[in-house]
Amino acid sequence: MSHIIDLSTHNEPFVTVAELAAYWQVHRATVYRDVAKGALRPHYLPSGTMRVAIEDARAYGKPQE
Repeated sequence: MSHIIDLSTHNEPFVTVAELAAYWQVHRATVYRDVAKGALRPHYLPSGTMRVAIEDARAYGKPQE
């Protein structure tokens, strides 16, 4: 798992829910909630693990708890 320093310069195309939650300093449940309400689009690996596109995270910005 990589550590996100800045979403605007992060060079990976996708981030995990845990990475995004840590970066935004919110609970993982907040990120999952925003995916469920359609604010963030989920992308799934063949293993079933969910990722969020970095461009979607940049466009959305930090969620409110």
